[in-house]
Amino acid sequence: MINNKRVIYYNSVSKKPIECNLQGTENLDKNIDGINISALKYIYKNSKLENNDENKAFQLMMEFVNNMLFFRCLDGNTYTGFETGIKKFEEFLNEEGIKYKLVERNRNGVNTIMFKI
Repeated sequence: MINNKRVIYYNSVSKKPIECNLQGTENLDKNIDGINISALKYIYKNSKLENNDENKAFQLMMEFVNNMLFFRCLDGNTYTGFETGIKKFEEFLNEEGIKYKLVERNRNGVNTIMFKI
């Protein structure tokens, strides 16, 4: 949902083609049955999206997700984070009206993003 409009829908169980209302995906083959990729990543990687607010919101979300990291060792050490820090995420939230400063803190051995109030 972007601006209260469903722009992408895919049900991996039914295997029906992706429903996508982003401008620039009109000619995209939306049948991804048998392809080992998420519907969101498929659209992001295979579309020439037009320059508008809905597409920009989708692209910002995908850039954020693509920069997320998760490391895990067999002995239990883990790390979850964001490749370029939390600044881009904070800017994204601010642009969407969530006006808080974000800080990263280690709580009980886990890196956590928090709002600074």
